[in-house]
Amino acid sequence: MNNQKENIEFYNKDKDNRIFYKGNFIHQADSETFTELNNYYAKDRNNVYYAGEIIMEADPGTFQVQGDNFGKDKDRFFVYNYPISPADYDTFEFLEFEYSRDINNVYWTIFIINDADPDSFVPINGNYSRDKHRIYFKFDSFFRINTDDFIQLNEYYCRDNSSIFFGKVKMEDVDYESFKVLDGEYAKDRHGIFISGLKIDRADNETFVILDEHYSKDKNNIYYCNDVIDQADSATFMPLGNDYSKDKNSAYYREMIIGCSVIDTFLVLNRSYAKDEGNVYRLGKKMDVDDVLSFIALNDDYGLDCNNLYYKSKKSKVDRGTFKFINVNYVIDKNNLYCTDYFGGEKIIRYLDPETFSVYESEFSDYIKDKNGIYFGNNRKHTRIDTADLGSFKVISYLNDHFAVDKDHVFYSDEVISGADPASFRVIGNGYGKDHNNVYRGISKIEKTDAGSFKVLGGEYSCDKNRIYHNINEVSGAVKESFKVIDDMYAIDQFHVFFEDKIIINADPATFKILGLRYSKDKNRVYLRDEIIEMADPGSFFLSRDGFGTIFGIDNRYLFRDGECIESSDAPSFQFLSSLFSKDKNHVYDKFGDIIQSADSYTFEIIDEVTAKDKSHIFTQYSIIDAPDPNTFKVLNRLFAKDAKSVYYSGSIITEADPETFHVINNRYGADLKHVFLGENIIENADVFSFQVIDDECYSRDKNHVYHFGYLIIGADPGTFQMLDLYFSRDKNNIFCSINHIVARITNADVHSFISLGSGYAKDCSRVYYGEKVLSGAVPENFKFIGESFASDDDHVYYHGEVLDALDPETFTVLSYYFARDMNHEVRNGVVEKINKK
Repeated sequence: MNNQKENIEFYNKDKDNRIFYKGNFIHQADSETFTELNNYYAKDRNNVYYAGEIIMEADPGTFQVQGDNFGKDKDRFFVYNYPISPADYDTFEFLEFEYSRDINNVYWTIFIINDADPDSFVPINGNYSRDKHRIYFKFDSFFRINTDDFIQLNEYYCRDNSSIFFGKVKMEDVDYESFKVLDGEYAKDRHGIFISGLKIDRADNETFVILDEHYSKDKNNIYYCNDVIDQADSATFMPLGNDYSKDKNSAYYREMIIGCSVIDTFLVLNRSYAKDEGNVYRLGKKMDVDDVLSFIALNDDYGLDCNNLYYKSKKSKVDRGTFKFINVNYVIDKNNLYCTDYFGGEKIIRYLDPETFSVYESEFSDYIKDKNGIYFGNNRKHTRIDTADLGSFKVISYLNDHFAVDKDHVFYSDEVISGADPASFRVIGNGYGKDHNNVYRGISKIEKTDAGSFKVLGGEYSCDKNRIYHNINEVSGAVKESFKVIDDMYAIDQFHVFFEDKIIINADPATFKILGLRYSKDKNRVYLRDEIIEMADPGSFFLSRDGFGTIFGIDNRYLFRDGECIESSDAPSFQFLSSLFSKDKNHVYDKFGDIIQSADSYTFEIIDEVTAKDKSHIFTQYSIIDAPDPNTFKVLNRLFAKDAKSVYYSGSIITEADPETFHVINNRYGADLKHVFLGENIIENADVFSFQVIDDECYSRDKNHVYHFGYLIIGADPGTFQMLDLYFSRDKNNIFCSINHIVARITNADVHSFISLGSGYAKDCSRVYYGEKVLSGAVPENFKFIGESFASDDDHVYYHGEVLDALDPETFTVLSYYFARDMNHEVRNGVVEKINKK
């Protein structure tokens, strides 16, 4: 075990011989045979580990490291914890940085650099490389760059004999002769300063200073990337890390000012949270916490003070005194198991037992269990595997293939592989497994295979002593002796080229080459999948992804999209302009490669990364604005923009808005000195100076009123109003319910005891509610929400507030949004069916 001081934060062993990686216990590790290979790789007699996680495909007996992040065993090569596939083992070699190659392909990490020539390929640095034909950025080729005069300036910028590039994108409005890289993504020429290849408006060349990777300043302004922070004091401004900063007057998150109470006490806690003497902030927005002094950040989503646990910006559902993190997706307390994700937030999983819940093998595993059974799925949906035996269940592959076994079955994901023998079953890799008699791809048996001689060739190809297969289908006509895999879906033999299990008619195997994204070519033709692309010239045809996702096929005459020739295009004049726009002398194209019919190519130019203009229009990611003032036009956020004459929402003019005083409040809300706007609509009678948004979309208020999507909530008190969840809200006197965007007051609800349960269910001390409807006969003391749209009390199960007759609440379990059951019934989409027991 390596215990050198510089590596102590990686692998180490405690006094009880337990193995840790960066403080995280590796419960599968065998301490007697555990060996640290470098800061990232380790192995024992059972497993190979990368950063503390098991590499399920790796063989510990033959595994050896090949640098910090590469490794190999007798069957495969690995980058990080992923196998590089397809790779020809005998000719495979690691190069500098994160590049590697074999006789067929060149790789950047796990990605094939399509159309790269392995023999002449040379890495330049971690992002740039070249071969005899082209320059590459990561795994994409450059479009129209002079390779002989290519000079790499740093990891982000490069040049040829006439142009400057950021990454792969040609920079516009830059002076070639005076261009100079400053640091990281910052650069300058004699006219201006650039970050990420885009000019920073108003920046002063002579006094410009870089403060960190995002913040900079000059004699006039402070900048966050391209944005000016108008209120910031240049003399005292300082970055604090994690996109927070401060000066003598205020704190800032990115370019947004934070209403800091005592600036000298402002402290950044982690990537999300910060605090000062009076407040706690998450992503720059003030939180409502009980005790600021005791607040600490637990991770990017959770924090706590002496009274409460907080999830993101609100009080958590989880009990503060008994909570425990299982992994990044699951939290438990004394009462419940919770899953968390970006979209669903914090959600109670009532059908799993928190005391016995655990995740199999790894925090990345999709297999979980409790005392009642084994489940497969992610933190949003789980399916119980009814046939699995809890005592003998074992996961045998989870990174790329979800295989598991028990004493009687073999499983792929949540399904039983019919007829597979668990005692002899082993994972081959890439979705394949076999037992002593048969071979399987996922749950499907490959017919007529010889299990003893079966092996994976690469990609989705495999073979036995008699046949070649693609996925589960035989590749008819293949000559086994000369068969060679060249991509996950392409292969050749001495006579044929194959796409999946089909022969590409008349394709020439001697000159056939993969271009990527299911494009290929030989000396005679260009192909998409197994179809010929008419009018394409194979000698000059190549793919370009320089539009950050916009994929064009290009030859010396035309552009091609999805295998179709754009006959009115002009390839010699084509250029990518930004991540959203490209053009040739005839057309302007959007991010999908479609022609923007109203754009004038001759006058079309980029304003910034997401905005462009021509003689008559402004173009944004979401809209086209007719007849603006291009010299004063400014994008305010993804929906609002303005110029000297007008304010725009999603491309339409807000006729009542004053552009001089208009500003964005939050997402879809804006205001000028007279009106508050939700989108392009005025919120009637709203007070401009006291108006605030309560959450990003639904609720807002001013000193006089509360609003829901801009409509007045009659009778709501703005001083005490608070949103409980998507369905319910309250003030000091009333409970309100929102169903289908209509807010209604719940008559006679008890404000003090009212609690929301989830999915539209709620209760107080005397009643149970679904929306504003009282559930007659439901008893609050034993009524509970049990998941999705289901709830229960001692006598009934409810679905969307309606009683489902005949169901037993005690044995009722919700398994997914659509499916639930009790001991005698199944429920699909609210329809009850009796189980036919044999």
